[in-house]
Amino acid sequence: MIAAIALAMACIVRRKRPDSRWMFLAVLGVMALGCALVPWSAMLRGFTSATIIRSPARLLYIVVFVLAMVFGKALDELRRLRIPPMLANAAVVIAVIVQAWDLGSTARLFVHAADGYGPALPRMESILAQERPGGRVAVSIVMSPDLLDRYDDVSGYDSIFLANTYRGMLELAGLSPRLNEEILDAAAWPVHALEELGVRFVITWDERKDLEFVLREQGLNLYRVANPKPRATAIYSRPSSDEIVLRGSGRVHVLEAFDPGWTAPVPIAEDGLGMSLTIPEGVNEVHLRYRTPGVATGAAISLASVLLLVGFGYGNRSGVRPDNAPGQESLRGSLNS
Repeated sequence: MIAAIALAMACIVRRKRPDSRWMFLAVLGVMALGCALVPWSAMLRGFTSATIIRSPARLLYIVVFVLAMVFGKALDELRRLRIPPMLANAAVVIAVIVQAWDLGSTARLFVHAADGYGPALPRMESILAQERPGGRVAVSIVMSPDLLDRYDDVSGYDSIFLANTYRGMLELAGLSPRLNEEILDAAAWPVHALEELGVRFVITWDERKDLEFVLREQGLNLYRVANPKPRATAIYSRPSSDEIVLRGSGRVHVLEAFDPGWTAPVPIAEDGLGMSLTIPEGVNEVHLRYRTPGVATGAAISLASVLLLVGFGYGNRSGVRPDNAPGQESLRGSLNS
């Protein structure tokens, strides 16, 4: 930010506008910063009910990128000045120290340390292991890292939910379609929403009178949902997070968010908050497997980007001087003589 202010003041003093590239970055950075602020979101709500920017705060990534480019430009300008290299290096070191101090003082105010993933809950885990085959849970906190692979929690970061699933869940919970929170806490949702989503148990710090109380452990309450929907209208098993095994016949509905990454020997179709397929006669078992779409394309683009970066870095290695760098004039004079 200091570098951006210094460069702006230099342009004013010199009465010289930056070239189009820097003007573009300046406009991009200002627009991203403005759209990330609360007043912008409030103003949009007055004109439309549509969600224009789902996570405005992430636009700050663009702001940081622009400021990093400006800092690099400031270093180039510093090299153009006729000052001893020691002073220039000292200025850079001071700037880095100021940045480190800012991260350790201002930025840390927005970081809250947590002691692990929550308390150990052996009694609750024992009940879940015995009574929850195939069912989901709704947890107010992440209990422990290994439980993430063993229990399908309806709660989670809103950014990982697919768009149609996200809208459907908000509608079930009676929440505004414009809701934009970092974490969806399904443990606070009404009973009918929990039942539709196949939730069998709720773990929360709060007391709920509309659910069957099971036990209290380490300050957390475990509740049982009376009539949750089954995970599938067939025999359902989940060997891993990327595989579903169905045993049955005929049309089968699976309570799992539809995604093009799911594949099976038979066609799969989106069906409400889940997906459906038909198990043909004579086939007793169907395996659904998930593979992330576009992995090969993404890997190729990443590799190409790395190669381009290496190529640009090699072409602009330290032997190349700016046009007005110290000593450039004497070099031109010797070439012209």
